[in-house]
Amino acid sequence: MTLLARLLWKGLTLKGRPPLDPLGTSVLRFRVWPNDLDVNLHMNNGRFLSVMDLGRFDLSFRTGLGRAMLRNRWKPLVGGLTMRYRRSLAPFAGYELHTRLLGWDGKWFFLEQRFLQEGELAAEGVVRALFRGREGNVPTAEVLQPLGHEAPSPHLPESVRRWAEGLDNAAPPEVPREFPVLPPVPGGYRISLDAREFQFDVIHRYLAQSYWSPGIPREVVEQAARHSLCVGVFGPGGTQVGYARMATDRTTFAYLADVFVLEEHRGRGLSVAMIRALMNHPEVRGMRRLLLATRDAHGLYAKLGWTPVTDPTPFMQVHRRDLYRQLPAEG
Repeated sequence: MTLLARLLWKGLTLKGRPPLDPLGTSVLRFRVWPNDLDVNLHMNNGRFLSVMDLGRFDLSFRTGLGRAMLRNRWKPLVGGLTMRYRRSLAPFAGYELHTRLLGWDGKWFFLEQRFLQEGELAAEGVVRALFRGREGNVPTAEVLQPLGHEAPSPHLPESVRRWAEGLDNAAPPEVPREFPVLPPVPGGYRISLDAREFQFDVIHRYLAQSYWSPGIPREVVEQAARHSLCVGVFGPGGTQVGYARMATDRTTFAYLADVFVLEEHRGRGLSVAMIRALMNHPEVRGMRRLLLATRDAHGLYAKLGWTPVTDPTPFMQVHRRDLYRQLPAEG
């Protein structure tokens, strides 16, 4: 199938895919056809780059940016790209292309595009792109305005920032960890263990108002996530609606914490799906002890095999209950 035919097909089926938040993830499914192959009979490295165009096309139109591009006659231009190839794609193999916006500065948008086969990473690229109008380059703030997105850019990974400082000499993005395949979730929801997808505005807003961590600073939330095994659940439009993490040594012990699903998305089994994803993680399955503390969700955890501590005598704690409320206010 030619790239033009693929583009036409994705365009014709665009209405069948739900709209996306500007920070949502576009997921497209493809198959390796004979005209995609090179002399080694696997997908040509250059074909990955061509298929990535389709991912950016899908993301643009599902976020509403495509209509703004057509209305204003903006031209999307790639100003840099870096790729890592992890495994080959054989003839007729099915694969997915995941495309999402990492962030932006005043001029450039940075996008991540990942090729997955049966949940395993085949290749990953980071793209730097801008939009050019009749009078020159269009500022990113002006591009985002028709989408109604006024929030600041998410924090770009350090490796991407270094790469952007000088495309010829900067270090490429770090190789991502590979994650186990997670079962599908009904209702168009999606679960991910990939911390790069987490939307910390959503996570911090909830945790700072929760009964167990009132007033917790955002930097503490992000640092805790970096040092934990975490899972997130995302709605059909790509917005994060739930989160959970395990503070763990990844070998013998884990403490389950910060489990939540936004109220309007409850009753769909999303908490159970997140906890199962963590408990079934290869690094957790062989652990001797898992712990948690809850005020009112004992029934939920009992469904997953959790039981009350039969003898609390060996356990001790240091509990600084109002620690975050005592911290000086920012600014």
